Amino acid sequence: MQNVLIIGATGMLGHKLCQRLPEMGFKVSATVRNDTSLYADYSAIFKAVNLIGNVDVLDDNSVQHTVKQQEYDFVINCVGIIKQRKSAENKLLSIAINAYLPHKLAQICEEARSKLIHISTDCVFDGERGLYHESEETNAKDVYGLTKLLGETDVEETSAITLRTSIIGRQLVEPKLSLIEWFLRQNGKTIKGFNKAIYTGITTEEMARVIALVMNSQNFESGTHHVASTPISKYDLLIRLRDIMKLDIKIEKDDEFFCDRSLIMDSFSKMTGYAAPSWDEMLSELANDQTPYTTNN
Repeated sequence: MQNVLIIGATGMLGHKLCQRLPEMGFKVSATVRNDTSLYADYSAIFKAVNLIGNVDVLDDNSVQHTVKQQEYDFVINCVGIIKQRKSAENKLLSIAINAYLPHKLAQICEEARSKLIHISTDCVFDGERGLYHESEETNAKDVYGLTKLLGETDVEETSAITLRTSIIGRQLVEPKLSLIEWFLRQNGKTIKGFNKAIYTGITTEEMARVIALVMNSQNFESGTHHVASTPISKYDLLIRLRDIMKLDIKIEKDDEFFCDRSLIMDSFSKMTGYAAPSWDEMLSELANDQTPYTTNN
């Protein structure tokens, strides 16, 4: 049984990994920033996880002690400052967490003989063209994209792999700022759906399977790899999710806004043989998730 440490247990991806990886046969520990007693309301989520409290990712000693206190086969970095949060305006914090932390984790993992899986974003591209390959020059223009780019591990960091992708899913804790949480709050309303905003992300449920695939694979190729699905417009994505979840939302097609950050998945498919499921499959699974989430209007 492989021993896994998740950095950031309560985030959109972190909590889903805490749910799914134990079901897949992994021994899982996960960090939270406060005392573990504060997360008693989420005991069903973390029931099969060794929760480690009071881990400060801004403190190198705290991070190093946590990673080295057990012999972990894999460390998964699920911590990040996302662009929707007000804290994203704090350049120093974004640099510390998005840019510095992944490389510090890679260094610690190499010393501890663990492997690091780090998650990056399609926002390292400006979205003016789409169908980006790993080999193409990035051109992010905002603090989020630039700091996430700086945090991507390279081939010389042989104990680390970066998965460049985008994820959608439910959130466990406030503030709930993701696309899906925003969409669920629109029940009974009329919204715009961007027909020329092209997306190749995956759900957090699917990302859990992708990460398990990496950990079970005989091939671990350092560097940055794209993980992508079939391109879909944000308009079509929301239409499908609305219909699957039987929501009362009128979605007006908007053809003015344009952003295409679609990714081409080359090296990851060659490394693992992976192909993403259809959008109908992923959205149906998301809609049928029995986790007791709350939606605040």
